[in-house]
Amino acid sequence: MGKLLSLLIILLITLGSTTGYLFLSEQIIEGTKKIAAGEKQIQQGELALARGKARLSNGEEQLSNAKSGYHEMKTASYALIAAAPVTAVIALAGNNMVGSKIAAGNQQVAAGKNKVKAGEEKLSEGKQEITRGITRLDQANKARIACGIGAIFFAALLIVLACRWRKSLVNVFKRNQ
Repeated sequence: MGKLLSLLIILLITLGSTTGYLFLSEQIIEGTKKIAAGEKQIQQGELALARGKARLSNGEEQLSNAKSGYHEMKTASYALIAAAPVTAVIALAGNNMVGSKIAAGNQQVAAGKNKVKAGEEKLSEGKQEITRGITRLDQANKARIACGIGAIFFAALLIVLACRWRKSLVNVFKRNQ
């Protein structure tokens, strides 16, 4: 009876190892697909970030040019005050309008910098997640190999023991009938 119980336990271990192997194989396939999709998203994110950085750089350059032009216009308007007071009033009103547009440009550039920084952080998090996923896939693959080896070993052990104990097992079944 002990031999029969041993064979049943080995059979259960074999089935468990085989099930683990099949389950891990399925999970590895799904994980590989997710990592491929994640890498594609990372590439798209890098392109979007590069475009955003280019737009930000262009905006900063335009703002810098506007500021230098505004500074030149402001100094010229003060010279006009002495020459023609009516023209100076018009120039000062224009200065105020340009000044408010430059302030709005400063806000847009600051918002753009924040968006670029958030994009860089999100991209970094995505890369870390991909790295963690690859590490987990490697671990799952090692566990799958261990389950496969275990299934083969216990299946072979089951066959060897069943052949060796064949006569004893036949006698157990004859007694029970």
